This record gives sequence, C-alpha cells and structure tokens, in this order.
Amino acid sequence: MKLLIEGWAQKIRIYSRADKVPVATRAFLTSRKLDSHFSSFRASGHEAKLLENLAKESTLWQLMLGHTAASFLFDGKQIYDATGYPSYKNINRLFSRLGISNIGDLIGKKLHRDTETLIEGFQSVRTALAHSEPPIITIQDVEAKLEDMRSLIGAIDKIFYKHVVAYSGSDCWL
Repeated sequence: MKLLIEGWAQKIRIYSRADKVPVATRAFLTSRKLDSHFSSFRASGHEAKLLENLAKESTLWQLMLGHTAASFLFDGKQIYDATGYPSYKNINRLFSRLGISNIGDLIGKKLHRDTETLIEGFQSVRTALAHSEPPIITIQDVEAKLEDMRSLIGAIDKIFYKHVVAYSGSDCWL
C-alpha cells in the first residue's frame, strides 16, 4: 500500500492538485504539520512562539480550506505512517486519512466476504509462520490465503482508483 499512496501523492505534487483531494486528507496532513508546533509549545510553554509559528502557516491554512493547489505538503509517507502492518484496523485508519471512512464495508461488498475475518485470518497464519511453531498447513491452505490477498488487493485497488478519479482526476492515478 505504501507504493499506492506514494504514487498518488507524487501525482498530486506533479499536477498541483492539492485542492482536489478529500478534506480528510488535507486535514490529516495539516494536523501532522501543526503537531510539531504544538509539541514545541507543550515542551516549552512559550505561547507567543506558538502563535508566531501558527501565523507563519498561511499556505497551510489555504491548503486546509482547499484554496490552493500548492502540493509541497503532500508526502505519502506521512499519510501511511504508523499503518504499515496490514491489519484491519490499520487499513481502516489509512483509508480514513484518504477520505474513505468505510473501506472495510466497501471491500466486503466487493468480495462478498467479511473483510476483517479475511485479513485477520491471513495475518494469524503469517504471524504463526514467522514467530512461532508453524501450524499444520497444506499447500492448498497457502494458495487459498494468497488468493484471498490477491482478491483483497484487487478490491482495494478498484476502490481507491474510483476515489482518486472522483477527486483528483484519472491522470493522478498511477
């Protein structure tokens, strides 16, 4: 998913389409940028410095309001940060940042399966193989889990494609 998000963020920067992304994404990136100012304030208690730093963020305010196409803040890494482990919770967090608050439901509808069970089932086998004594598993089990992941990735790809095209245009797709 990192490549998916990085590729999209790169296209947003190339085509200067910051004003054409969901408000959730703009809000998330804005909050990340502002976090450093508030962290400094919490550490130092210097309110005047906080206000000075916030006043310097005029481009950030314009981005948040959707009034600028300037895309220098679009960093895919910030968007997918802390969602690298592909759990059901992290997938929901990531796509919520991108303006798709119900990704689990959308995937479930596309695949006619329970998304959480699909993801957690794969992860439990992966974790068991990587960290403990392997469960009794056949090659057919492995092939079935891999096919589940191919289906999951295909569904995510289709959902995100539709989302990107609706907001940013088809030229912002990878």
